[in-house]
Amino acid sequence: MVVQAKNTTPRYSSLNSPKPQDLGASELLKYYGITCTLRKIPMETINFTLKPVLCFVMIFGSTIFGMYCIEEVSKKNLDIFHVILKTVVVNLVCVGYGLGTGLYFKWLLSKPTDTSQGSYIYVCLLSLLFSPIFLLLSFFFWGGSWLFNLFNAILSTYILQINLTSNHTFVDSRAQFIYKFIETVVVFVFLLLILPYAAA
Repeated sequence: MVVQAKNTTPRYSSLNSPKPQDLGASELLKYYGITCTLRKIPMETINFTLKPVLCFVMIFGSTIFGMYCIEEVSKKNLDIFHVILKTVVVNLVCVGYGLGTGLYFKWLLSKPTDTSQGSYIYVCLLSLLFSPIFLLLSFFFWGGSWLFNLFNAILSTYILQINLTSNHTFVDSRAQFIYKFIETVVVFVFLLLILPYAAA
C-alpha cells in the first residue's frame, strides 16, 4: 500500500506497551471521556470484542435519544415510538460507519499486528461522539447547520489523526498526503452529507 510504514516495526513496542485485552466497561467509558477532551487514547490496549461497540452504542444511543426528545418537546409533539425509531436508525448508520472506516483505515495503514481491528473501529466510533451536540444545534439554528456540521467534521478528523497516525511513519510525504486526503474526504462526506440526512 502507498501509505504503509517504511518498515514492519509495530507502532508500539511489544515490550513496553500493554497487550490488547478484553477491557471492562469502566475502561471503555474512561476512553470515551478522554476523547471528549480531544486527547489520545491508548488504543493498543483494546482487543477486538463486542464490548467497545456495545459501549459506544449505549452512550451514543442515549445522547441521540435525548437529542430527539429535546427536538420533539420543542415542537410540542413528543412521539416516543418515532424517537426510538430515529435513534435506532442513526445508531445503525454510525456503527456501520465505524466498522467500515475502522477496517479500511487499518488496511490503508498496513497495520496487521500492532493493534487489533477493534481498536481502530472503536476510535472511528469515538470520532463521532460530538455529533449529537452539533445535530441538535443544527436543528435549532438551521441557517448555520452547515457550519455546525463542518466543525463536527473537523473535530472528528482531528480525533482520528491523533489516534491513528500520531506514531505512524509513512513511506514519504506523498503517502502521508494521500492517506490524510482519503481520511478527510471520508469523514467530511459522512458528517456533512450522510449523517445529517439520516438524522433528519
